[in-house]
Amino acid sequence: MTDKKTSQRENSLFFKFIIKLRYEEIASDLGTSRVVVSRILKDLKNDGKLKLYRRYIQFL
Repeated sequence: MTDKKTSQRENSLFFKFIIKLRYEEIASDLGTSRVVVSRILKDLKNDGKLKLYRRYIQFL
């Protein structure tokens, strides 16, 4: 029972931390280039801080 509640909580949190922006949009908002955003997101992915999907970013 606890595992089910934990899973539901994790799923609800999952949707709260999704960003559906293109790298170009993130870069423009931050005043940097797409390449810089790509490198930073790749580093965060390798550190286990987020997951990158084709159409969104999930922060962990």
